[in-house]
Amino acid sequence: MAPSKKEGLPNTIQPNTDSTQAVWSGVRKTWPGDHVLSAFACENLFASLTIENRQAAFRGIEPYLSDCRTRNRKVCDLSTYLREKRWERLPATVKAWPIRGGTPQAFRWLEYRKAAGQPVAFMTDCFASGKLWYAPTEWPPPLPAAKEADELQASLDDLVPLAKEMTGL
Repeated sequence: MAPSKKEGLPNTIQPNTDSTQAVWSGVRKTWPGDHVLSAFACENLFASLTIENRQAAFRGIEPYLSDCRTRNRKVCDLSTYLREKRWERLPATVKAWPIRGGTPQAFRWLEYRKAAGQPVAFMTDCFASGKLWYAPTEWPPPLPAAKEADELQASLDDLVPLAKEMTGL
């Protein structure tokens, strides 16, 4: 005869159903592996969440990681993310665009950051090593008009001697 369950005590550990295992598997695949100190502790924390919180935690991983990338913040351990329910702290809209090297977006962002006097070493390192670089938008804002006018004038100044030579003036 199996022992009877005591009435009035909360069930803090949800049963490991197939759907729970599927969500946990998704969490483990999505969360960066180097930010998991103890998979066992994380799985226990995950199992102690309600079903709604489990799903919310899973849905919140990508926005959380994007927020960390765009704000250059350190990613916490998965157990901290689960224990502190960090998915609930996110701003309403967090977007980070992954920019792959060699694309038009990458060249445009590189040009923009150089023109704005911003550092580009990290960006070029990411592109050289095949990693993604994350930007707040897919395309950068337009370059300042004064800078474009100066560049246009410089290119015209380069053409004047060539035009004089060709016309014989």
